[in-house]
Amino acid sequence: MNFFFKNLSFFGPKNIFNINIFFYLTILFLFNLPINKTLSENRNELNIEYLDKKKSIDYILGPGDVLSIKLSDSLPKLSKNLIIEPSGQINLPKINRVYVKGLTLNELTNLLNKKYADILISPNIKLDIVRYRPAKVYITGEIESPGLYYLNYNNKNLSQLNNLSNNLTTNEKISNTNIQVFQSPTIFDLIRKAGGVTLKSDLENIDIIRINTISNGGGKIKATIDLKGLIEFGEFSNNIELLDGDYITINKLSKNNYETLSSAIKSNLNPKYIEVFVSGRVQEPGAKRVSKQTTLNDAILISGGKRVITGKINFIRINNDGSYEKRKFRYKENALKGSYNNPILKNGDFIIVGRGKIATFNEFIGEITSPFVGIYSTKELYEDLTE
Repeated sequence: MNFFFKNLSFFGPKNIFNINIFFYLTILFLFNLPINKTLSENRNELNIEYLDKKKSIDYILGPGDVLSIKLSDSLPKLSKNLIIEPSGQINLPKINRVYVKGLTLNELTNLLNKKYADILISPNIKLDIVRYRPAKVYITGEIESPGLYYLNYNNKNLSQLNNLSNNLTTNEKISNTNIQVFQSPTIFDLIRKAGGVTLKSDLENIDIIRINTISNGGGKIKATIDLKGLIEFGEFSNNIELLDGDYITINKLSKNNYETLSSAIKSNLNPKYIEVFVSGRVQEPGAKRVSKQTTLNDAILISGGKRVITGKINFIRINNDGSYEKRKFRYKENALKGSYNNPILKNGDFIIVGRGKIATFNEFIGEITSPFVGIYSTKELYEDLTE
């Protein structure tokens, strides 16, 4: 209390100078806040050069692409849409067939301006892509289903978009229904289509080999990207757009990474469910749709549990390279999750409980549903079950 009253003397009549300073500093502080904010906004002001930014990748033309070409504003009849033929050529007015495969839009535009210089006065060719061909990409390494995939560009006509935007008034809707909106396939789309990552996928080291543009020297270029930030923190910067001819390799970790697999499932990179097959001495044999982190013991429980009299467990898995592994062991109810006797299941795994107790081989064959037919030949199945 004494301290409080002592400090009131600061505002006494003898200290009018101190009061002036106090109010001056207060006003300066208050007015300084918006001044700093304004300065900060000015520093973040956009520069006109922003409008000149270009996409970091150049699309390379190929058979199946549909191009819109405009030779001259004064010759609208010569404007048309052309598809790039399997030969890599298009048929143009006045100059007939030309080879365009392997060029970017800018490269083709520059060449055509030179080609038409002998026919047109100051040609100003305008090109655009009105439909993209599917991108053929190959993915290998630690992925559930490696191989060649076709990824489509999502082409949407603005008339379709307008039909979806019911909340817009007629005047707000875009009237030019010939304009197309494209969404490029990404590496996330590819991994998802290929069944997702595995327990040993190194998402911090994904190698991509891409065809280089002719203007940049041709050949192929290689880059390594980190996709872990996307599935864990939603960082989209490395979710790169894929181009036709891309070759992706997901490298392998030295040990299992359950956290990454869990994040992949939560982010929808990996499917939440897989299908496995349980047969033999269980109450409800057959194909089972189970969650991604289900173990062998879980699948047996889902199948109603094993019967009283059972033999050993036969576990069969198809590997990514087409080979398959077989395990044979005693059922252990308390086996550690992910252990040899209680593995985390993958899509297409076979679990056969007490194979020796199956009445007949035909009984087993009759239980197999279509997703599993074709993985083995009948002869291989018979040998695995009766050896």
